[in-house]
Amino acid sequence: KWLRTLNDGRLVHCEDASRKGDNSNVDVISGMYHDLKTVEEYGKNSENVKPYFLCEYSHAMGNGPGDVYYYNELFNKYPNLIGGCIWEWADHVVTENGVEKYGGDFEGELTHDGNFCCDGLVFADRSFKAGTLEAKAAYQPIKTEYENGILTVYNRFDFTNLNEYELEYSIEVDGVSVKTQVLTLDLMPHCTEQINIDFEEIKCNYGAYINVVLCKNGKNLAHTQHKLPSKTKTLEESQMAEFNEDEQNIYAKGEEFRYIFSKHYGVFTSIVIKGEEQLAGRMTISAFRAPTDNDRNIKERWANINIWQGENLDCQFSKIYDCRIEDGAIIVEGSLAGVSRVPFFRYAQKITVSEHGKISFELCGNVREDTFFLPRLGFGMELPESNNKFTYYGSGPFESYCDLCHASSVGMYESSAENEYVNYVRPQEHGNHNKTKMLKIGNLKFQTDDEFEFNVSKYSAATLYKAEHTDELKTDGKVHLRIDYKVSGIGSNSCGPKLMDKYQLKEKDIDFSFSIVPSI
Repeated sequence: KWLRTLNDGRLVHCEDASRKGDNSNVDVISGMYHDLKTVEEYGKNSENVKPYFLCEYSHAMGNGPGDVYYYNELFNKYPNLIGGCIWEWADHVVTENGVEKYGGDFEGELTHDGNFCCDGLVFADRSFKAGTLEAKAAYQPIKTEYENGILTVYNRFDFTNLNEYELEYSIEVDGVSVKTQVLTLDLMPHCTEQINIDFEEIKCNYGAYINVVLCKNGKNLAHTQHKLPSKTKTLEESQMAEFNEDEQNIYAKGEEFRYIFSKHYGVFTSIVIKGEEQLAGRMTISAFRAPTDNDRNIKERWANINIWQGENLDCQFSKIYDCRIEDGAIIVEGSLAGVSRVPFFRYAQKITVSEHGKISFELCGNVREDTFFLPRLGFGMELPESNNKFTYYGSGPFESYCDLCHASSVGMYESSAENEYVNYVRPQEHGNHNKTKMLKIGNLKFQTDDEFEFNVSKYSAATLYKAEHTDELKTDGKVHLRIDYKVSGIGSNSCGPKLMDKYQLKEKDIDFSFSIVPSI
């Protein structure tokens, strides 16, 4: 038990909520980095009438935090949960020659804590990152729901009527706004209002959404997004291209394309479209990502850090057991394993090529039962440096992960490998986009009937992983592209609780399909 002083000078008695026993003489139940399950259990117990405060609940180190939104949903749901603090506001660094330095970088240090001083919700220069805007989305003063043509708006303010603001909703189809309306809602605190949204049947290539924005004096205070029912246009199937093969490779060619598929590696090594090579190296199937600061407590389970624990995903090898042409398709049976490890993934892959050059991938496989959850799983490609600009329909414009995506909205965006780079003090995984239906880069257009995640970077995962400071990052003259089945979330486990199970890529049965369409 201890005492805390409030702003008005009063003393309150506090007790750690993790302790068991009589707390009848305390005013506030306090906790530090309690997980969501513990917090919710306290909140939904009607006998817990004393306020519960988390002195720290989310850690903002590096890429993150990825859990701040879900804690705030609980704070808003249960009156006895009175909130908490994010650790902390800004990164603490010393900048020398444009490079941000941290513990261990200075002569004569007798003690330090490495880069653990770089744990800010904003960068040292107070500029924002995706985690900053994720916190804004978690704190925003409205909540909306959409169902059967009805948009429900809830005012989360305690004292302010929403008539002081403008609420705008727009319907977007394939990223293009087709209807917009601006409203002023006379909505008292903690009240709801329903709005009828009328629209005709939507046909689209990728998707339709309703976007809601709360504004005042031209500033965006809140935004939400809901998927709308729509009919996706289907593409006509064309005949398959014919394959030729020799001992090493399988070849497919048409009027505008020429492809080479390696029997030894089980992937494409050359994709030439209209005379231009689109690859700068062979494709791969892989699972490693450069660990984030929030992966610091689990990265030894992924990487080759010691001989006992890791899957050695950073030292991955592939084994192809069979590669053949069957019924007009390439069939591959293979496995992936880290060096000196048994395979963590056994898979079968079916690849078809249409007469117009469309490549369709079907990847089915099983992850070894005792494998620790994977950082990601998907295809990696190296592209020529000239192919650094791209267009996508997915979650943007900020980097987004399955648990850190509320600052972004699904839409049509343009970007580049340079713009995707995030200048974290210690280089790490960055620039992912989830909920993606289409990506066009160079003369390649990736698309799917479902969703995929992607990442475009001027740095390889190995380069990001090895660098401890930004001046150690060296480009290799290539654009590094990932097309992923899924990517594990970010969380805040650098100091906070472990990543929630539902945001871990721990599935054992994998089924992933997408296609590459020549885009000229």
